Order: sequence, then C-alpha cells, then structure tokens
Amino acid sequence: MTARASDRFSVLFLTLILGVALGIAGLLGLQWWRMPTDPESVTTTAPSAAEDDILYWTCGMHPSVRSDEPGKCPICFMDLVPIRASDQGGGDGEDILARLQVSEQGRALAMIETVPVTHRRLEHEINATGRLTLDERRVTHVHSRIGGWIGEVFVEFTGLEIAAGDPLVSLYSEELVTAQEEYLLVLRGVQRLAPGASERLRESSEALLGAARLRLQRWEITQEQIDELARTGQPSEHLTIFYDPDPASPPRGVVIERLAVEGHRVNRGDRLFTVADLSTLWMQASVYEYEMAWVQEGQRVEITTRAFPGRVFEGEIAFIDPTLDPQTRSVQVRVDVHNPDGDLRPEMWVDARIRIPLDRSNEVLARLRESAQRQWAERWERSEPLEVSATQPTSQPEDHTAHVPDAAYLCPMLCEGGEADEPGQHCPVCGMVLMPRDEVIAMHPEMFPTSQPTSQPMAQPAPEGTVLAIPDVSVLRTGQREVVYVEEEPGVYVGREVITGPTGVVMIDGQRELYVPVLAGLEPGMRVVTRGNFLLDSQTTLTGGAAAAYGSALDTGERTSTLAGHQH
Repeated sequence: MTARASDRFSVLFLTLILGVALGIAGLLGLQWWRMPTDPESVTTTAPSAAEDDILYWTCGMHPSVRSDEPGKCPICFMDLVPIRASDQGGGDGEDILARLQVSEQGRALAMIETVPVTHRRLEHEINATGRLTLDERRVTHVHSRIGGWIGEVFVEFTGLEIAAGDPLVSLYSEELVTAQEEYLLVLRGVQRLAPGASERLRESSEALLGAARLRLQRWEITQEQIDELARTGQPSEHLTIFYDPDPASPPRGVVIERLAVEGHRVNRGDRLFTVADLSTLWMQASVYEYEMAWVQEGQRVEITTRAFPGRVFEGEIAFIDPTLDPQTRSVQVRVDVHNPDGDLRPEMWVDARIRIPLDRSNEVLARLRESAQRQWAERWERSEPLEVSATQPTSQPEDHTAHVPDAAYLCPMLCEGGEADEPGQHCPVCGMVLMPRDEVIAMHPEMFPTSQPTSQPMAQPAPEGTVLAIPDVSVLRTGQREVVYVEEEPGVYVGREVITGPTGVVMIDGQRELYVPVLAGLEPGMRVVTRGNFLLDSQTTLTGGAAAAYGSALDTGERTSTLAGHQH
C-alpha cells in the first residue's frame, strides 16, 4: 500500500470515529435536556378535545377493522383514522339517519335525480297464473229417457257445435212403439165419438188422449212428431231424439263428450252426450296468503295469454275458496271470463292481473297504518300513539346562520377572518383552503342546522281517491328497515327511515310506474332521491374521519360530511 493511500484510509477512519462519538453525545444531551431537574417544573398538558372525542380507530377501506389506538390496517396496511363522537351524531332528529353534502360536480357524476312526495292514485296489482276450465253452470248432459237401441247418431264427432232442435240420435224402443200405438188407439176412439155422445164420455176420452200424448212428450218426442203420427196413423220404429235443453241451460253449445254409438243398447238414464257453452269460462287462479286481504268478489280481472298477444280479456271474481291450500299457502279464486268469440279454450294457461285501487281498500290501509304507528313508536321508543293530522303544520326551521359572514367562501374551521369572495384563497389563521359557504355550513349542522324535525312523522291524510306515495326505486330495503334519501336543499341529502305499504301502479305519461304508499316518515312536498340513492347510501359506511381521509365517489375533491350511518 502506498503512503498516499494509507493517509487517505486513516482520514476516513478518523472521520467515522468522530461521527459516532458526536451521535452518542447528541443523544445523551437530548435525554439530559428532556429530563426535568425539578419535579415542580413538570407540566401536564390536558388532552385536547379532539383526542377525547375519538371513539376508536378504523380503516377507511375496511370499516370492520376497529382499534383502540392508532396503527396500520391488518388487511391493506393503510394508516388507521379516528372516528369521533361528533361523527356519530343523530342529526336533526331521531328519524334522520345520515346527512351527506355533495358538490355540484359530484351530483353531476352520480346523476342524482329527485321527485316530490305527492298524493297519487295508486292501484295495487296482484299477478297470478290461472287455468281455464268449463263453467259448470253452463254444462248440459243429454240422457236417454227410455231403453232401446241406437239406430243412427247424427252428432258425428266431439267438438261439433249444436243448438236447440238439432237431431242427436234415432232410437228404436219397444216401449216407444207401444206408446205410439196406444196414442193412435185413443185418438181413433175420440174421432169415432158420435156427435150426440154424452159430455162425460167425451171428457173421459179427451183425458185419455192427453195422457197418451204427455207420455210421448216425456220421452222427448216433440209435438211435431206427435202431429205427424196422428196424420199418418202409423207408428215409427225409429224415432229421432232432438237436443231439447232445459230453460236454465244454454240454448247452444259444443259437444265435449260423445257416448252414443250406433247399434248399442242404452238403458233409461244412460248419458249420451255432454254439451258445454264456451261463451263463458272459469279461470282458476291461486292467490297467496299475504294478498288475500286485497281480493274481493266482484273485482275486475285482466286476462292475457300468449296465444293472443296484445289482447286483454275481461273477467270478474265470482267466488273465493273458503279454505287455504296448506301445501302452497294460497287460496283458489274463481273468475268468470267472457268468451263471446270462443277464442279461449278450456285448459289454457293464462296470466291474470287483479287491479285494486288503494283508496278503495280503506280497511286494509287502515290496518297497515295502525301497524306502522306501532312500529314507529317501538322504533323510536315513544309511548304516545302517533296520530295523522291534516291541519297541523310542520315546524319551520329557525335561522341560525345570521352571524355567518356573507362571503362566498369560508374557512372550514370557521376561523375569524377566514373569508373571501374568490375561490382558491387560504385562511390567514390556519392556512386551509376556503370552501363554498353552503358547504361549510353543511359541515357544521350542530351549529347551523338547516332543518328541524317534523312534529308528525306520519303521512297526512290523502285527498279523496289518492294516497301519499313515492317511487318504489327510491326506497332502500335493508332487511331491518326502509330508508329513503331526502333532498333538504341542492347538494344536501338526509337519510330517513320510512314505513311503506304494498307496491302499486300509477300511469305517468302513458307509462306504468311502480309507487308505494307512505305510511310513516315523510310529508308532502319533500323531495326523495330516485337515482343515485344507492351511491349516497354507500357513503354512510365511511363514517367521520374515514370519509374525510379517503373521500368517496361523490367527493370529487370536495368535503363530504356524514353525521351517522345506519345499520344494514
């Protein structure tokens, strides 16, 4: 090793030794400086309000992670953020679950839409699948009233349409031939009576003739056939039996069963044909147990089938089975279906739709409202029953923002002097970027409430023929409760718990829209979110500091304030 290299190595070694010595000395000096020499000189600093306000630490990406002290998330290794008691406030009232402040850009990105809470004419729909059957009241059975042999069958096949007076079969019967001969014998006796015969003899002969004629008529021999028998004076071995329905039976119908066969012997009472009138059919449909209260006899039913797309057949509920099917938990409903053109056939499967105007089912809605009152009272631990009031106005919000500067931009910390009329300015006290005035006010609802709870959470009575309703898509059903988001003012949305009734249908601009009646939680004039409510609801899972630290899809770089989440 050369002398020059040796000198350089010595210099480096001495420099390293000197650096280590200085580091140790500095550490010892720092510890000595921090060590108090006098116990009385030790001052205890009280924890800040912000530290006392911390409930726990959580991860903004994994809210299920909770810790009593700061650290790293065991899942994603991100820094845990504090959750403060102020972030868990109850809002303006017990019925407000959360409040979100969304910037104009965030509203545009989320495409948030709202509609007013108004009274509408709703119809509750019950959809069911039904099966068409014969109307038992319009089915006629043709029987043989005398024994004999069938000679000819004039109804050639099943499905043939027949009417009163059409021939059915020709029948040979010894009894029938004998009855014809007896009728002819009595007729000749009456005709041979002398003009001077006694009145008693004439009446007796006429009575015998009437009895013989009545006997033939009871065997379904028509008056024309009897007149032909009297004219010819010769009994017929084969007499034709005509379709002669009872006055209560339909005058025409379709042969749905053909039992008469040529050459076969029939006995008295044997059935020959079954004739059904298909101008009216029955539809048997099953209505589930939870929808039974809405079904009543006489209600109109719309019936559609794939065989005739676009056509709607009319029906009317004629009978509701008094017993419940224990297997399907449903009740059978019988509907009279008008089928004048005969397009519908028995055993067809059809779709049935029963529309019940909700305002006509006052008893059902009254029971639902009573149940909603009990649920609402139990939910918010109120002992007094809630009453519907049509005249009592809601309390108006008080103006607590009079002392807020009129500047367009304020300091988020409300520092004195932190105001400006132009964007992009900084607070001269804390150095934070000034934010729009409305958003700063919304970030401090405990100091500047924008609304007060309504004095009555129940919906007002509806005008005649209408119910208070909101779109079905605006309701978020979590399994434990129903939540809607109400727009208090542009960009400010609060989550409210509601109680709704069964889904109904309302026609808007020729389109069928699904609405639900509001039984509790909202009042007319409020605006509920119908689009973007799922995105708003998702932000309530990032509470307090987590939402402030990690933001959300709605923030778009601006502050989102969440007061309280709700349980799913």
